[in-house]
Amino acid sequence: MDKDFLRMHRFPPEDCGGIIVCKLYKMPVEEAIEIFKRYFKLLNIEKIEKKLVIITQEKIRFRSRKNKSK
Repeated sequence: MDKDFLRMHRFPPEDCGGIIVCKLYKMPVEEAIEIFKRYFKLLNIEKIEKKLVIITQEKIRFRSRKNKSK
């Protein structure tokens, strides 16, 4: 839930196995955990690798940098 990891220029997901950020705010912890579990079951290494994965209450998104220059 650390939004700093959304800064792809600072934390390039292609330099690691991938980054998962959960944007599950202002809800009970138990509810956030259930949402995370529901979406996490849909992930596999191919979907995560070298990407930024953003989990929200409504959906899951995948981002990757097209221009890898730093």
